[in-house]
Amino acid sequence: MRVLVTGIGVISSIGNNKNEYFQNLCDGICGVREVQMDFPFHKKRAHLIPSHNNMASLKNRMIKIAIKAAKQAFADANLMDSDALLMGTVSAMFAQFEKEYIENQGNIKAINDGLSCIQKQELCNLVAEHLNIKGARNTIDTACASGTTAVGYGYRLIKRKRASVILCGGIDMFRILSHIGLSAMRIIASDFEKPFDQDRRGILIGEGAGFLVLESEEHARMRNVKGYCYISGYGQSCDAVDLAHPCHEGAGMKQAMIKALVDAKIYPEQVNYINSHGTGTIFNDKAEMNAIRDIFSENTNFYVNSIKGATGHTFGGAGVLEAISTIQTIQHNKIFGTSNLKEKDKEFSHDNIVGNKTISTIVNCAISNSFGFGGNNATLVFSKLDKGKEEV
Repeated sequence: MRVLVTGIGVISSIGNNKNEYFQNLCDGICGVREVQMDFPFHKKRAHLIPSHNNMASLKNRMIKIAIKAAKQAFADANLMDSDALLMGTVSAMFAQFEKEYIENQGNIKAINDGLSCIQKQELCNLVAEHLNIKGARNTIDTACASGTTAVGYGYRLIKRKRASVILCGGIDMFRILSHIGLSAMRIIASDFEKPFDQDRRGILIGEGAGFLVLESEEHARMRNVKGYCYISGYGQSCDAVDLAHPCHEGAGMKQAMIKALVDAKIYPEQVNYINSHGTGTIFNDKAEMNAIRDIFSENTNFYVNSIKGATGHTFGGAGVLEAISTIQTIQHNKIFGTSNLKEKDKEFSHDNIVGNKTISTIVNCAISNSFGFGGNNATLVFSKLDKGKEEV
């Protein structure tokens, strides 16, 4: 049973639909903006969704964006329902509760009324209710790998013939506590997120929602739908080493990639492109490239890039945004440049990391990596159709 991607929906700091999002990746657009919020931040830069840049309009913001992106995916697939809804998120609607807490300190009733916002399942429930999805619904939190894990689980359900159509998504928004906490850990960059750059100094928090419609090939054929590409494999692992830092050798990351390739029955030599997690932190970039070198040592015909310089780190949304850019890379045969990468770290000088210029090349097989706190690792393998959807 082969699994197709038949619908895409995305809202991010660099685009409010799939075409705008990918075009801006290819054009090297960076979504960094100043946080418009009366709060004593030491650093006030983040990748914010432009139409919602004012943090004063926070109420119900996440719900609206999640529903809009999910509707895009359904419309793109020409569907109105699915057998299940799987969503990856780290914060859910906690940002809304944060705002209400700050504004209503001492008002116990107001704080109690907002407590439902911190139940991660609530966001998934609201999206399902709005889209009238009556099947199974699950909220997944594997840190920064949450979105990829949601897609991977959806793929497995269809692969095992337990569903025909599944809506999978990932979303996270700007959070005060995340920003403060990561700043205290010295993980927040002072200017830009610079994956693989010699001057990389950390992440910037990003906002984004991405949704994919996954469908069995048989079901899609019945609807006369070709889809964008196949999901061919999925792999998951855990470092079990540290809550914040990855295993320096990238052992857990390597295991996730190998599992995905084995699941897809694809050799490393067949992979043309790797959409890396590429956070722009010292240790994560190094560990990921160590893992990639170990697996692909016999393959010199592939490229590596990262969306993080353009979109920031969207945590629970990151995996689906990465998957969407990977799918469109396969569709358009364009490998977008890594935004803000000006000079590669000398340690990566011989690696096939794409600079800040877009490359046109045939991409038949690609992998998308997501690696999160707690050593959560997840990898998806995507394969080209014989005849995919035409470019729009």
